[in-house]
Amino acid sequence: MLKKWKWLAAILLLLTLSGSAALAQAQDITGDCQFWVSEGSYSKITDTSIKTGWTPSGINAEVRFGFPAGTGYLAVEWGDDPTGFVFSQYDENLNPISATSEKESFVGISQMFVLEPNARYASLTLTQPNQSVQKVRIYSEGELPSDVKNWLPPYEKCDLMVVSTHQDDEWIFFGGIIPYYDRVQEKRVQVVYMANCGRTRKGEALNGLWASGCLHHPEFIDLVDKRLSSIEDSLALWGGAEVLTGELVERIRRFRPEVILTHDWDGEYGHNQHKLTARFMEQAIVAAADPNMYPESSAKYGAWQVKKLYLHLATESPVDFDWNVKYDQLDGQTPLEVAKLAYSKHESQQKYYQVEDGGKYDNSLFGLTYSVVGDDVLHNDLFENVVPEPTATPEPTATPEPVSTQEPAAEIQETPIPTAEPVAANEKGGGAGKVIGLLAGAAALATGGVLALRIREKRRRKRRRRRRRVQPGAQRRR
Repeated sequence: MLKKWKWLAAILLLLTLSGSAALAQAQDITGDCQFWVSEGSYSKITDTSIKTGWTPSGINAEVRFGFPAGTGYLAVEWGDDPTGFVFSQYDENLNPISATSEKESFVGISQMFVLEPNARYASLTLTQPNQSVQKVRIYSEGELPSDVKNWLPPYEKCDLMVVSTHQDDEWIFFGGIIPYYDRVQEKRVQVVYMANCGRTRKGEALNGLWASGCLHHPEFIDLVDKRLSSIEDSLALWGGAEVLTGELVERIRRFRPEVILTHDWDGEYGHNQHKLTARFMEQAIVAAADPNMYPESSAKYGAWQVKKLYLHLATESPVDFDWNVKYDQLDGQTPLEVAKLAYSKHESQQKYYQVEDGGKYDNSLFGLTYSVVGDDVLHNDLFENVVPEPTATPEPTATPEPVSTQEPAAEIQETPIPTAEPVAANEKGGGAGKVIGLLAGAAALATGGVLALRIREKRRRKRRRRRRRVQPGAQRRR
């Protein structure tokens, strides 16, 4: 009888441990890691402020890291899109394991590097000048907390391109468009920002999109953000008509949207940069479909025909959404509630605007101003008359696998990383008596935890699989 109980205890203990492993959440262990920089101080990248950062004076400047066994991730927040870097990983004897450059990973201001199981050191070498690292956080192995951003790359092929002039307009004026089409309709939604409102507001935009459930990194065109009284001066500030159209054409060809949604022709409350975004969009759509126009982006991405363009508050063939319907795909929330949650992450803007239901700048009203697939009849969907493709193409992974290398990307041996013993990750233990006393409950928790994790992962995979759409055979312009 005693043997039987021992076997039962062993089996349930195994279930408990496997369940605990499956449920283990990655922890922020930045404080337990070692940092070294080739110049200046590393304190500005380990603090909590995105406003401070490490900006070296030349090229091949380097940050080095040492971390304990069981480390899983290294997150980097850049000042702007990085122009050149090499991220190298080393084992405990400083033998090179892998190296990843900007050519093997998508270029975004928020990046997550997955660490190899046997990596104990890493280096980040800036191979181009005028780059800054704002923040670095290091996490243990496990499932990253829901508020830690592990972005997927921008889409190679999106369904809907939402073009927001500033970082916050996407919620104030477009309301529930992003969560409704991204999560409820499961369309591939790519967000593009026109103006560079500064690193703080870019960070708020990332926080808002992530909170809304948007997993793909947005695109920042980085035009100058400045409100001028003259639309002519505003256009000149953005480089003139040729430059502005070219910027829009490049994004259209790169992301290949079926539908584009953007600002009111009159700029909502009269903002000239909103007006420029709306007024130049149609001519950019026409140019993007002509391979002879803007040949540089045509050679890189090819020509692309957008099917439909919707402008905020336009009266032509209007679509009026109800953002107050609750959806299971939004965890029982409404699109408006998700939009309000996302906008709450724009902390610097709370005193100026709010996301409202209805009102003068109603964020549920949009009009069809351009179409090559005919007029809307039902007026309840941006994708009316847009024919879906029959097959799906998987999107690239969020963090590409490092490329193996035989030589270290940087001469790390010239200035050795401190060889202090890495801090061991915290481990939890317990006596056998306690385990036996909690066997039944622990086994149930383990089984339920594994099931919950599988369900959560299944949902995540489902959301990341997007069905591509084909162009309709006949096209015409209204």
